[in-house]
Amino acid sequence: TSAQRRIWRETLSCYLSGFRRPISPYRGHNAFAGPAYLAFFLIAVAQIALGISLSLMPDSEAMNSPLMVMHEWGFFLLLAFVIVHVALVIAHEVAGRHGLISAMIHGHKGFTESEHQALHADWD
Repeated sequence: TSAQRRIWRETLSCYLSGFRRPISPYRGHNAFAGPAYLAFFLIAVAQIALGISLSLMPDSEAMNSPLMVMHEWGFFLLLAFVIVHVALVIAHEVAGRHGLISAMIHGHKGFTESEHQALHADWD
């Protein structure tokens, strides 16, 4: 929707500014969650397929296979995803002040009245 595209642009702007611009309020995950998790799961599926393929090879062949290099890169990509994810959660917690981490426990984010009204306007 146009509201989702606007929030995506505002979120990108916030990230590119180093969180100096305001974070757009959102109910659940932010605008980048879908593409980020899609990439994560595609890499995870590739890791599974590569791991199975490597396990079917003799050890000496597997260790020298290009598949092993791809499997190692997949590991580092998943590790980078986790590190970036945790860093952005912390940055959102500090910059956004919406109680993102505590919302993971009890399910409620804190919004100002204007943010709450903006969220309702986006849903209407």
